[in-house]
Amino acid sequence: MTTQRIYRLPEGIATKAEFFAAVIDTFPLDPPLSDERQVWDALSDSLFQGLMESPDAHIAIIWPDPAMTDVQDFETAANLLRGLVGQLHGSKAASVDIAANV
Repeated sequence: MTTQRIYRLPEGIATKAEFFAAVIDTFPLDPPLSDERQVWDALSDSLFQGLMESPDAHIAIIWPDPAMTDVQDFETAANLLRGLVGQLHGSKAASVDIAANV
């Protein structure tokens, strides 16, 4: 039996701190992270490992209506999520949708 999971981040994430908190609250992470230490590489590694260890064979990530005002933080966050698709390829089917009004 193939298991599927949709992870949906909350709408209106406006800051790096809110993004970290939302990811920590939404996804399985390994190792677990606290939102006090906002290091992109640590978040990426923890998120990847957490998703790899999940029993789900198909993973969809939705980030509706992002509102980040810092362009660099938004691009880093979006690239982190999009990069998971390539990292998980071969082990799990994954997709990412980042859009307004999803």
